[in-house]
Amino acid sequence: MRLLSEIVTTVTNSNFVNFKDIEIEGVFYDSRLVTEQSLFVAIQGEKVSGDVFIQNAIENGAVVIVSELAIDLPENITLLLVQNARKALAQISNAYYSFPSTKLSLIGITGTNGKTTCSFLLKSLLTHSGKNVGIIGTTGIYFADVFVPSTHTTPESPNICALLVQMLEYGIDTVIIEVSSHSLSLFRVFGLHFSVSMFTNLTQDHLDFHKTMDSYASAKKMLFDMMPKNSVSVFFENDSWATYMSSDCSSIQKIFVTRTPQVEAIEYERSLISNEGSSFNGISFDLQFNSDSNTFSSSTLVGKFNIENLALCLVVSTIFTNIPLKFFTEVCKSITAAPGRMESILLSKGVRAFVDYAHTPDALEKVVVTAKESNPNGRLILVFGCGGNRDVAKRPKMGNIASKFADIIIVTNDNPRDENSTDIIKDICTGFDSGFKKYQVIENRAEAIQKAVEISEFGDCILVAGKGHEEHQIVKGVKLHFSDKEELLKFS
Repeated sequence: MRLLSEIVTTVTNSNFVNFKDIEIEGVFYDSRLVTEQSLFVAIQGEKVSGDVFIQNAIENGAVVIVSELAIDLPENITLLLVQNARKALAQISNAYYSFPSTKLSLIGITGTNGKTTCSFLLKSLLTHSGKNVGIIGTTGIYFADVFVPSTHTTPESPNICALLVQMLEYGIDTVIIEVSSHSLSLFRVFGLHFSVSMFTNLTQDHLDFHKTMDSYASAKKMLFDMMPKNSVSVFFENDSWATYMSSDCSSIQKIFVTRTPQVEAIEYERSLISNEGSSFNGISFDLQFNSDSNTFSSSTLVGKFNIENLALCLVVSTIFTNIPLKFFTEVCKSITAAPGRMESILLSKGVRAFVDYAHTPDALEKVVVTAKESNPNGRLILVFGCGGNRDVAKRPKMGNIASKFADIIIVTNDNPRDENSTDIIKDICTGFDSGFKKYQVIENRAEAIQKAVEISEFGDCILVAGKGHEEHQIVKGVKLHFSDKEELLKFS
């Protein structure tokens, strides 16, 4: 419970109507959740403006309304007019919950691919060093023995602040947050105090929302532009967007993890990856940072892209804890990987199957290349689809990548949502290389996975891509239970 005057001190470009300095018992953006003596912020939703729900919020007990529109309200209701309701929601939420991010160490990870994997790798490394770590991300919220399912990669600002308060109560001192481009554009993390930020990569995704790659990149860059002066930012240098992300970054220390040896004097710190090895049995590599160089290996991770991920996390860990790199060599050997990220399942017929969340062209290419390189003498059977009501342009690109690397493709449903699944599959198939014929369409995803297992032979590899950790399919607005892992386990 906080006085209204106390929770609006950071809200800029605002004006009160019928101001009453009353005690506020909750901050909400969903009118259905509003309780007595609360504040309701009318934000723009995906389809409808929150202003249409103001009356419902008042009926449920809201005494303060925050809106971008000058609207007539009953005299007993206070109106706060703002220029940006989403930014105001973040500012009010941080103040209402007494700025919890300043009492924790926050690590923000952004990029198209690798956010979830890096969050789990970091948690393992930092826990090994004695930190009490929580995660807020795509696969859910994790802290102590608590798990909370997640509906968004990055929750709305009041939800984040409430979670941080809860984590503090459980003794958490470090929180890793997957920071999506949506959350940055929609001010969900505005006002949070990050100690460390990390950039993995930027490739095509979410253009249904951002429209252009430049706009998408600009959204991602907001994380680095908002970093406090005493913070650290770490970038994967070999990504073509790394220089842009790091430009004008406000962190006092910028570090680039790279595969490229230094050939001339540069103004920033670098960490060099070398002597890489990758197979179904794991990865190995050397990592040099400053004058420290060590060899790392992992039996739980596969693929060169996971060498990048682990190297980034090792640099962050040694900077964050001030512990030498060598300290982390043992934990890397059996480090905890993220669910649904190249998750391995050995089938009863001796075939190795993988479940992966890859749902972008770049991510799909990385996992199919990894599967081919790790198993050069066997066939790669790929099962995948594309989500409905999302970036249409990436569908033929993913089809093209699939036909270049997979020996057999089974095209199926992902989450068709409100789209016709046949249309989605047609978009994918238009991208196949001319003359590629070794594919079939099975819209039912369970039947597609079963078919892949039936046609596989000893020495083959099956890759089921697109859904990873997800345990549902969304079809015509209905959420149905479905798990790629569960389907494969039927044949293990």
